[in-house]
Order: sequence, then structure tokens, then C-alpha cells
Amino acid sequence: MMKSNSLVSGELCGDVVFVLQTSCNLDALIIDNAQAFMTSIAMELSDHQKSTMSLITYSDNAAEVITPRSPAKFQKTLSNDGIKREGDCPNDMKAMTANALQLVSQTSDKTVVDKLVVVLNDGISFDRKSNMDATLEQTKQEINKLKANGAKFATFNFYEDIKENNDDKNLQLEYELYDPILEMNFGADYRDQFVKKLFGMDGFLCAMSDEPPANLPPCVVPSLDLMYVIDRSVSISPENIEKVKQFLIDLSKRIKEESPDTSIGAISYNRHSFTELNFTKDLATIEKALRDISNTTRKGTYTDEALEKARLVLEGLVDNGNQQHHTKLIILITDGVTNHYPFLSKTDTSAAAQTRDTKFTINKAKLLAPDIDLMILGLPNIRSLKKNDTMAEAKFNASRGEWNGAIEARYGDENRLVTNLFTLEKMEGMADRFEGILDSMCRSSNTV
Repeated sequence: MMKSNSLVSGELCGDVVFVLQTSCNLDALIIDNAQAFMTSIAMELSDHQKSTMSLITYSDNAAEVITPRSPAKFQKTLSNDGIKREGDCPNDMKAMTANALQLVSQTSDKTVVDKLVVVLNDGISFDRKSNMDATLEQTKQEINKLKANGAKFATFNFYEDIKENNDDKNLQLEYELYDPILEMNFGADYRDQFVKKLFGMDGFLCAMSDEPPANLPPCVVPSLDLMYVIDRSVSISPENIEKVKQFLIDLSKRIKEESPDTSIGAISYNRHSFTELNFTKDLATIEKALRDISNTTRKGTYTDEALEKARLVLEGLVDNGNQQHHTKLIILITDGVTNHYPFLSKTDTSAAAQTRDTKFTINKAKLLAPDIDLMILGLPNIRSLKKNDTMAEAKFNASRGEWNGAIEARYGDENRLVTNLFTLEKMEGMADRFEGILDSMCRSSNTV
């Protein structure tokens, strides 16, 4: 059963082949966001060890940069190695899609009947600007070869994020050739739709076993002492804080339905930490307190101090002899990296500068072990696709590094990144994380 989606079941056996354009007309942040999308899909499918994922990148030449491997191993390789462009940007401006598609049939010893080819590009194959028709014809031939062998396509449109005013290119010429089962872009979170498409494809589900399924116990959320730790730093808009509050209200209702004996508290923070809700089991009190959290923000992101405050409160419950049988859990909701005074420069994009204070939060996360569990809901802090936005890229990388570091420090196990770290592409994707969060809670006792 998929951990994050209760609407699909079974074991996947097919192959997903990502075909990513990396030519220099695409901003580096677009490539980073494409990597984040592929990573999120791999995390969604991490339980499916019989399926494979691979990555082909291309500009002028094409290369299989990640050979077929399980989704969990694909995610680890992609996170560790990243995506490197071929050639010398900004000189390498070609996009020979046909060259990349020629490599698809070589990515597995299976037939292409059980393949989904995901093409992430700007929809324009070109060798020379004067030779686009001929290049498009080569792409068409390779698409038709794969289709003839049963392969299916999905597309991820970059063009809307790079087109210029008065641009009259007819991009549908190439996109329509794929006849995609799913069309995607950066405008929404497509993870659930993508997973459902895989489960609906012929040849993608493993053959059913003749053995009867094991009688697994139902998934039940344990009794919790749950502390929400909510970022209210200046990088989060009041509108998005309101969305976070509504999400937590909805999540609290779901948790209380599953676990009536659960108590919930809340802390918000920026430069200071504020107690918003003392632990209570009363849902009406919980809803009112969360709704009444201020939407105002302040400069500074003292995540470490907020985690320390939450830890001391939770430990105090045990010290006072209350609720000792409850699982202690912190859900941290934040959009970025720890930022102490003197605050990070607006111009220094170096990794050393942006990660200056991450060690404080990672160290506080380590102190939670072994009695307090930690989940992180990473909000979309860097969804702007402005060209040459090196600061956005630096913050994006720093925040991901801090979240990963905090989970690994608490558990000493990188596999926990799949079950305890939930990152969002868009704020509207929060509701999609309900099932994953609830499932992570109920699958274990005191080790979420």
C-alpha cells in the first residue's frame, strides 16, 4: 500500500524514465526545481522496490546519468550527485531531444511496454535556429518508435517559465506528439496525479500473487503529546501563515478522530518563541488557539530555540508524571534556514553564509532523541523562477540541507527522510500530505 495515498494499492513493477533538458537557455533554478520534483516522486514511491527510475539528461548530447535503480536508491543518488549540465554554459544552447529518446530503450532489460517516459523540457527541439523543423522531425521519429513498442509519455512544461513577451513559438507541435497521459508544470503539485497514473497503466502493476495477503493490523494513530512549532519569520507572507493555520486545524481534527486521547500544543517563532497553545485534548480549544495565532511576522528565524522550548515542555510532561504512555512528537512547519542576528546578508549567496546557523538547529534536533519524535513540513520558500536568482537558489539548498540534517541528527538514519520530512512544491499541496503524516504516526510507537 502506498504510504502517502490511500486511493491506490498494489506493487509497482514498471520503469519511470526521466528525460531532462539541461541546455543553457534554461535557468539554473528551473533545473533545481525539476530535480526537486523528481526527488518528490521518488520519495512517494520509495516502498516499491520492484519498480525502477532512471535519468537521462540532454542538450546537444544525451547521457544516462542515473541508471535504473529502485526509487529509494534513485532519490539518494539524485540528492547526493545533483544534476550537472553538459558543455560550457552559456554556450551550450542546443536541445536535441531525439538523442535523449534514443537512449530510453537501453535503460532496462525489460520491454518498453512497462515504461513511462517523463519528458521535462521547454518543448522546442533544436540544433540550429534555422533547422528546427528537421530537428522536430527527428524527435517525432523517436517518439513513434517508443510508442510502437508500448511506451507511454508524460510531459513537464518549462516553457511557460522562460518565454519572453511576444514569443510566438508554437510549442504544442512537440508536446502533442507525445500524446501524454499527464501534462505537468510548476503551477501545481502533481505528485498524487502522477502516482495514480502509474497505478492505472497496463503493465505497471506487479502480477498478483496466489498467496493470500497477510492479515496486517489496522493502522492506528497512538495517543500523542503533539507540539506544533510554527515559523512566523518575515519570509512567510500573512496569507501563507493563514493557510498553515487552517491546515493545522484540519490536521488536528483528523488526528483527534484517529486518536481521541491525543493532546496538542503549539509554539510559534521568529526571533522569539511564543506559546500559542498549552497542551489540551479539547478540540474546540485547539481550533480557537490555532485560529488566533497572529499572522504578523518579524525578522529572524530562531528554529533552534523554538525546538529547545518544545523539547523542554514535552519533557516536563513526563517529569510531572503526566501522560507517560503517550508518544511525544514535534511537527515543525518552516519555510527556510535558521537565521540568527546579525541576520544573513541579502547579497552573500555562498553556501557558507546561508548555512551559518544551521548547526544550531541540527544540534537541538539531536537532543530530541530518543524520547521525542520529529517531523518537518518544509514550506515552499523558493518557488520563484526568476532568471539568475542566485540568492533564491542558495536559500533553497540551505533549507533542504538543514531539514535533512535535523532528521538525520534525530534518528541517525537517512531512511527517515522519506517518512519524517514532507516538502511542498506549492502551499496548496499541504492537504495532500495528510495521509503521509497520519501514516507515519500510526506505523510505529515512539519512532514515527
